[in-house]
Amino acid sequence: MNFKRFSWLVGLSLISHQTWSSCDVVKHLAGEAYQTAPNYAASIDKQSDLDAIAQVGIWFIYAEPNHQAWFNTCAPIQRLQSTFYPVLQTTDQFAVINGLFLIKTHREQDIHLLEKRYGFKLVSALPNRFSAVFDVNPVADYDALIKRLDRDKDIERVAPVLIETPRQR
Repeated sequence: MNFKRFSWLVGLSLISHQTWSSCDVVKHLAGEAYQTAPNYAASIDKQSDLDAIAQVGIWFIYAEPNHQAWFNTCAPIQRLQSTFYPVLQTTDQFAVINGLFLIKTHREQDIHLLEKRYGFKLVSALPNRFSAVFDVNPVADYDALIKRLDRDKDIERVAPVLIETPRQR
């Protein structure tokens, strides 16, 4: 066994035994600037019994009133007759994890296989014919889905498409 393969196996072993909290895999893919924000959630519906602390486009961001985590898994939840989505946070803004993912495959025909294999909805093909944006909802856990897609031999790369406000300059 060569050193490269051994290093890869050790790294994979460490990752698979690591304990992840809700949305840590999405956070890792989004980048170092992001932190998980389990006490916050986003909804398109304006809630009369909750105070919105921020707005990201059409999304309202809410803090959990009892300072508890909204999510046990990284997935949308039903609460107060609305759907709430998990968010990530940077120092000065929120990013909504809305279920859109950019997926790059090894072959062009694999894009359409993903629709059938996983039941994803193709939102937009991209100029790179091996890439497309998919709506992966409904999903039980975005983190688990990313790990599953990472093992798919037809997929080269997966990245969440986050909704956030433009940064102030």
